[in-house]
Amino acid sequence: MVGLPYKYLDDNKHVFEKVNYEQLLEIINSDEGSIIYFGGSWCINCQAAIPFINEVAKMMYIDKIYNFDTKIDFNGDVRDIRRCNTDEDVLMWSSIVNSIEFSSGSVVMKD
Repeated sequence: MVGLPYKYLDDNKHVFEKVNYEQLLEIINSDEGSIIYFGGSWCINCQAAIPFINEVAKMMYIDKIYNFDTKIDFNGDVRDIRRCNTDEDVLMWSSIVNSIEFSSGSVVMKD
């Protein structure tokens, strides 16, 4: 998995905790309320948002935001599962989308 640290997150006591796919599904399916940030350190927009999100989270006494990077390393083959380029990607991304009951045509990105 590609992920933290974000190069613009200079706070060593940040609120972000990187999670993998299996951990993400456990978090989503638990009864506990959680905040999940979908983004990766490879993404310019994510890089720009992270310091602000971290600062606001701390101001609001939020001590943990789970970070799920949609780019996953499958034994050296790094794929962004949002793009749904393989059947496995479609199944993984669909399970996330269905679990959080997200309904938007823009959820799945096609090349």
